Amino acid sequence: MVQKVIKKWDDWINSNARLSPKTRNVKNLDEKIKRLKNFENWEKPRIIKDFETLVGETLWKKHNENLIEIQEKMKEYQIIADEIKKILKENIV
Repeated sequence: MVQKVIKKWDDWINSNARLSPKTRNVKNLDEKIKRLKNFENWEKPRIIKDFETLVGETLWKKHNENLIEIQEKMKEYQIIADEIKKILKENIV
């Protein structure tokens, strides 16, 4: 199962992390942050701690298999996209 580190999005978005929107000088960042905060405050999130118990082991296992399949396909598609970018870069002035 995939483990993710949970951090506050607004800490990251304003951080000096290599790929953060602040570091990448994303235009209208303050406006985008405001929209995200409005969305976040729109409704209190419901925390579901154990999806597997809620939906059942069989369905949850199938869901995770689908997730892995999609991730593998995305890696395959990225290789093709990278090849296209390389060809374009070499042939377009």
